[in-house]
Amino acid sequence: MIDSLGLLVVLLGHSVITRGENITCNTSCVRGPDNTTETCNITTGECLYGCNVGFAGPNCTYRCPDSCLHPQDNETGPCDHISGECLLGCKEGFAGLNCSILCPENCLTGESGMDICNETTEQCLFGYKDGFYGSNCTRRCSNVDQHCEQCSERKGDIWCVPSYISGEPQCRQDDGYCNHGCKTGRYGFMCGVRCSSTCNDECHRETGMCFECQPSSYCGSTCKIPCQDGCLLQQCNQSCQCVKGCTTTNWGEKCQTVCNSNCIKPSNPSERVCNAYDGTCLLGCEGERFWTNECTEPCFSTCVNGTCEHYTGNCKDGCTSNRVYGGRCDTPCNKNCNAGTCKREDGYCDKGCKEGSFGNNCGNICSATCLNQKCNRVNGCCTDGCISGFEGQQCERGCKEGSYGNNCGNNCSATCLNQKCNKVDGSCTEGCISGFG
Repeated sequence: MIDSLGLLVVLLGHSVITRGENITCNTSCVRGPDNTTETCNITTGECLYGCNVGFAGPNCTYRCPDSCLHPQDNETGPCDHISGECLLGCKEGFAGLNCSILCPENCLTGESGMDICNETTEQCLFGYKDGFYGSNCTRRCSNVDQHCEQCSERKGDIWCVPSYISGEPQCRQDDGYCNHGCKTGRYGFMCGVRCSSTCNDECHRETGMCFECQPSSYCGSTCKIPCQDGCLLQQCNQSCQCVKGCTTTNWGEKCQTVCNSNCIKPSNPSERVCNAYDGTCLLGCEGERFWTNECTEPCFSTCVNGTCEHYTGNCKDGCTSNRVYGGRCDTPCNKNCNAGTCKREDGYCDKGCKEGSFGNNCGNICSATCLNQKCNRVNGCCTDGCISGFEGQQCERGCKEGSYGNNCGNNCSATCLNQKCNKVDGSCTEGCISGFG
């Protein structure tokens, strides 16, 4: 039948063409309950039963953003067909009038349909998930990895608690500082730095200093210094002091000093070469040719056979020459010894002293007032008397008043005024008495 308004043609599965003005119903209009009637007003094109999901407007021609929440009955569509505004709010994770802003994935959510971030700044409106910080919650609590730690206690293991229990998140929102310390093996402001691999799990939060070294073959504040080779089993404490003592060939507080190579080595390698505290060679010096506790000094060349005693350095077999003396044969005889020789024990000049000297070692000089400067070897008394004007055993005194000459054996002349005269030649020093001249 032909109606005055035109011919009705039904295109199954697509659109319905209406009479008269050839108005085509939009495919986004919802079909009627019997699936055969018109889906839109044949005059205006307005959808009679609402829009399919994702469309809006009277004719359902406006495609809404996928991020809009959809109404259950869909009579109005999820968005305003003129402004594009999502009428029921945004799906979780989106913001803005048309829900076109993708919020940072770490923002906490609010009630259904509410924006969770600012559409301009993207700042999280309800806070951020634990483990993230920054205005838009995009930064992790460590710039390397998520190393912040949060725990209630430690009893051989770490018991982590969520942020809502302590009331404080893992890290500060403004700068990422880990509020509850670092996970095992990390340190630094944001716990982004690894502790030394030789730390025993943990290190100081601020400095990275190890609390203990592991294995025990390392030492130092960050456990990066190998223990001394001289440590037995190469084990030491964090101060680098050997905990099990020194090897048989090392000594010192940290066993860093090797026993002197001049020490005699024991036939049994498990026995010590030198004392672990002061380095003294325990079996003496090689070939008896060195001395001092550590056998560092060679015997003197004046020792017979070049050998000497370990601790004193005294020549074991005497001196190579009788011109030196002393236990080490290292002191020359006095130059005043006749023939330059002396006894080893005390340096006594065994062949006497040169003229003008006296004493055991001939180290003393006879007095210049001794006649001919000769004196006794033992006590220094002048053997030939005194020169003119002096007297005494060593001619140490001048003549008394009224005497003169050798040993002061002459009296001044009685004709000298006041009987005073020169002590050497006897001449009157104040003149003669009256009648003499």
